[in-house]
Amino acid sequence: MINAFKKFILTLISFIALLCCYFILIFIININAKEEVNLDQYDTLIVGDSGLGASLDPKNLNSTQNICQNSEPYYITYLKLKYIIEKNIKLDTIILGFGNHNISNYNEYKLIDEFWKNRMFNTYYLLANDIINIKDLKIDYINFFLVYSRNMFLIPKSNHHKKFIGEYKELIGQSGATNYQKIINKVYFHKDYGVSELSISYLDSIVDYSKKNNITPILLSSPVPSSYYNLIPSNMKERYYKLKQRFIEDGIHVIDLTKSQHNSDFFYNEDHLNSEGSKIFTKEVKRILSKL
Repeated sequence: MINAFKKFILTLISFIALLCCYFILIFIININAKEEVNLDQYDTLIVGDSGLGASLDPKNLNSTQNICQNSEPYYITYLKLKYIIEKNIKLDTIILGFGNHNISNYNEYKLIDEFWKNRMFNTYYLLANDIINIKDLKIDYINFFLVYSRNMFLIPKSNHHKKFIGEYKELIGQSGATNYQKIINKVYFHKDYGVSELSISYLDSIVDYSKKNNITPILLSSPVPSSYYNLIPSNMKERYYKLKQRFIEDGIHVIDLTKSQHNSDFFYNEDHLNSEGSKIFTKEVKRILSKL
């Protein structure tokens, strides 16, 4: 009986040791693979969230790639841009989404609230070390660790960066009945009502980092329906306006098309253009960029 128990313990220890060796081996493979960023060379990157991700079609712009991701806050965009630049990707210009919603406090809950966190963790796990070092950011650390472990210790992967790089996403038609107040409540009245100083600080960091690397930053807002715009809190609009004026005074190109008069047929939902709206918007942006 004792010998059988010893045999069981030795077998268990051996199994655990082999399992640990497997996890370590997979982690080493993935750590090395994550350093490989195979991006086509473009002069311009479109960065930010789905505002530009669904509205600015890079195919109609010269040497441009859209790497926007849904719900991407500025602190993630900064880390993603830094990651790309450090891999010796040469850029001339970035076009950064710059709307009222980008400076709302709801951006600080995207790594802790159920609605966003799992998708965010699975998208940006490669940036985990930098993300957890962001001061005062609310994070579900346990969940983040589990997602990171699943992606880095279980299966060998290549092209990890494809998880967070993003792309232009064409939205066809219209999603259905609109509820502007519901979206306004989610974006501007989510728990802590007000402006996100954290988001603004990382917006400044994106602009400063771009300039230090001889990259021209262009801040661009995508249109929203007038019925939606009228519901945006006045304090948010005021802070956005002040930021816009500060950037303009600093010589940064700001293209504010938030209130462009697009027909409601050109919107997919409450705050995103559909494919037809995207065509019109992209042509408008191309015309403006040609004059800068």
